[in-house]
Formats: sequence, structure tokens, C-alpha cells
Amino acid sequence: LKSLDARFPQAPALSRNDFLGLVAAFALPQAAFATQPYVEVAQDCSKGPTCLGAINDLLAPCDSKSCVSSQDDETGGGSLFREPWEYDDSSIDDAFQLMQKVIIDKEAGKGGGTSLKVVRILDTADFKYMRLEYDTGGQTDDVEFYLPANDVTVQFRAARRNGLPDIGANSKRMEAIRIALHMDKIPVIRNRRRVFIFAESPLDTFGPSMGVEGELDPIGVEQRFELDPRAAPVVPPTAAMSQLEMSGLKSATMFFRFLDEEQDRAVLRT
Repeated sequence: LKSLDARFPQAPALSRNDFLGLVAAFALPQAAFATQPYVEVAQDCSKGPTCLGAINDLLAPCDSKSCVSSQDDETGGGSLFREPWEYDDSSIDDAFQLMQKVIIDKEAGKGGGTSLKVVRILDTADFKYMRLEYDTGGQTDDVEFYLPANDVTVQFRAARRNGLPDIGANSKRMEAIRIALHMDKIPVIRNRRRVFIFAESPLDTFGPSMGVEGELDPIGVEQRFELDPRAAPVVPPTAAMSQLEMSGLKSATMFFRFLDEEQDRAVLRT
């Protein structure tokens, strides 16, 4: 007889996008899939560009330090996070056309040992998506732009393929593109927890990430987001503190009632 393991083999591990796809299949009505953002399901995000794409308005998280992202604020202790961009009052169609013209036309003509390949452009009523490949000296950088509908935000992700070091190339490239597009950074409030109170350091941590964790536990993430990392810890009130608070509240109530009565008397005198 065959062993139980042979008869009932274990199922392969689910990737991030596979798992979210299963969750969406049970959580969303079938009609909702017609308007879901572009998804490219991945089996292994560590090999090539297989994990690229967007699901539920989210690009894939960074999987190495040679990456920058406007949506991943936890990988690398938050050091890989870059603020998303804002395209002012222009329409999403105009902004996307401008991005294609500036990035593809101008960037492709720069030369300098770097070639640019347009991998995919999706221009729909629900979202805009563009994926590019930059090749420099045999090293490939995968760059994504995602523009959700009913917004003025540009989300992006740029990473060197296979996790090879990029010496800051992607960070510099994305900043140069932003400046060429004349787009502003969107200030993002992030919950930074300092290791050293007197200064920021690479050892600091950031949170919360509104990526997969935010999808699975929105209430918990919202509660964490409200924390002030430099605030004093919350101390439950003792019975004496509660009594003192009630006494102060009563005194304040009596004081304002006295002021109201005095004001009424003054009106009567006149």
C-alpha cells in the first residue's frame, strides 16, 4: 500500500497574490471581478518579474533592498518607502498620457548605456498601469506605475531584478522622473518608532503598512496607526483618579452654571 503522504500529497504554498485572489473569490460577488484592477498571479516573487502587477489597488511589496515603493513602508525598516506623487487638477487620462510621453519618449532618448523597454500599458476606465524595463550593463530594473481611478495619485514600484544591488539607481531614477513630470510628493503620516529618542536612525521601525496586513486586519491597522510613538504609555485610571476626575467635572459644571446665572441677573438688572 502507498503511504498516506504519497496518496494525499501536500498542496503547494500559496503566494501573496494567490491568497488574496482566494479571499476575494469568497468575499466579493462575481460581478465585482469585472472592475478589479489588473492582476498577474505569481508563484515566486524572488525570480524575475513574475510577481509584478496590481491587486486591490496594491503593487507587490519590495523583496530586496534594491527596490523603492510608494506603498511598502515596512520592508527594510521603512527605508525603501518613497512618497506617492500627485498630478494636481489634470484628469487621470491627461496625466497618464503625459507620463507616457515624458518617460517613454524622453527617457528612451537619453542613452548613456541604458535601454528602455515598454512591457505593458493598460489604459482602462478603472485604472492606468504601465510597466517598463530598464537595462543597464546587463542588469534589469522593473518599474511599475499605477494610477487608481477617482484619485490624483501615482503609485509606483521600482526594483532590480533578482535582488541584485542597484546602488541607489532606482531611487534616483524615480526622483528624476517625478521632477521631469513636475509632480509633487504627497506627504504621508507614518508611525515612526525611534530606537534613539534624540535622533532618527536606520534601526527605527515604521508602520503600519496598509498593504496585505491592512486588507486582512483593517481595524487592527487603524488602531496601530493612531498610536503616537513618542507619547507616554497609556495608564488605566485608578479609582482615586476617576473620583478626582468626577470631582473636577462637577466643579467645572457648577462654575459655568454660576456664570450663566450671573449673566442672567445682569440682563434682568438692565
